[in-house]
Amino acid sequence: MIPYGLTRRVLFCLDWKLSLRERNTLFEYMYRDLADKITCGLLRYGDVLPSMNDLCTRYNVGIRTVRDVVAALKEDGFIVTEERKRATVSYRANLEDGIAVGARSLIARRSTVLESLQTLELLMPMMLWRAARSCSVEELDALRSSAYPVDYEMRSGDWRVSRSSVAQHELLKKADNPLFVECFASLELASIVPVYPGYADPYAEAVERSGHVLKDVFDALKLGSYEQACGEISYMFADMAEYIVPYLDALEADYPIDDKVSGLPYTWNARAGREYAYAQHARDVISRIASGEYADGDLLPSIAEFAEMYDASLSTIQKTLEMINALGIVETVNGCGTRVCLSNMRFDPRFFGEPSYKRDTEVFLAALDMMGIVLPVAVKTTAGRFE
Repeated sequence: MIPYGLTRRVLFCLDWKLSLRERNTLFEYMYRDLADKITCGLLRYGDVLPSMNDLCTRYNVGIRTVRDVVAALKEDGFIVTEERKRATVSYRANLEDGIAVGARSLIARRSTVLESLQTLELLMPMMLWRAARSCSVEELDALRSSAYPVDYEMRSGDWRVSRSSVAQHELLKKADNPLFVECFASLELASIVPVYPGYADPYAEAVERSGHVLKDVFDALKLGSYEQACGEISYMFADMAEYIVPYLDALEADYPIDDKVSGLPYTWNARAGREYAYAQHARDVISRIASGEYADGDLLPSIAEFAEMYDASLSTIQKTLEMINALGIVETVNGCGTRVCLSNMRFDPRFFGEPSYKRDTEVFLAALDMMGIVLPVAVKTTAGRFE
């Protein structure tokens, strides 16, 4: 039993309110990226898209997201699909018009591209170092070998993710923190630029000059040299920005845009794919109780009313109320409804077996680990801006 005077503070600790969005940001990014490649001619009429599994690897998303994106691209007329065959581009783009549209779209998100690279430069040293501490020398040697030869074949009709990117993803997985992999994947996708015919390929130039950098990174990680490893990792991303800037300048000179035009900003929803719908609704109800919208002793809306409010099924709302009942915040009586009962607030040990609670605990611990990486960087980066 928790003393009544503490219930408000406890409720605010339980207030994990989520911003409910109509579409997952991973879906939005993947759809826009593929649609842009098709409309600007990088993926041309008749080109075959990578397999579902390859798309999962390329965008670091689940198979369900890939299927949703493929279905949306088909519905919008960009691709055609056949059973047991990979999707084929069906959109006929005028190459010059497509390049113009794609180039202006890229220029509009110039700041997003460069800021994403800058963020990778700041965060990846600590994330890769942290992951390497969980690896044996043999594992680091295997990852080092897998990264070569360096390959940036990501722009043809049957592109694959680069070997160096795969090696970094595999190393980050060793940290056993999914947020590391997802943070890297989202920033990497935001920083990648399409290469148009007639312009110098910034990736090819970077590989020619500094293709050995990842090898040096793994050598430093294997030796346990913190400063050398972090320096090489930072250089790797800073060097890439040096080649992308003149490429963007050349595009902007040929395809100028209005200053008022802006591309989509970088977003990353770390909770994506980790939430049960009924848990989202439970947290929202808890938030409403904490804010006083539903006071102690108040009767909550009926299951049917909650279902309409959250656009959810009756069974989902029943699970929502079961979850809040387990916390002792409310009490449901058959035939009488559900009433707020803060004076009876408790924690049922059986709740530890609830899948949503387990998942929340794992996400919380992963987030703490992630904050240990982000906070020192944030403090160091912003310290000089405070008066």
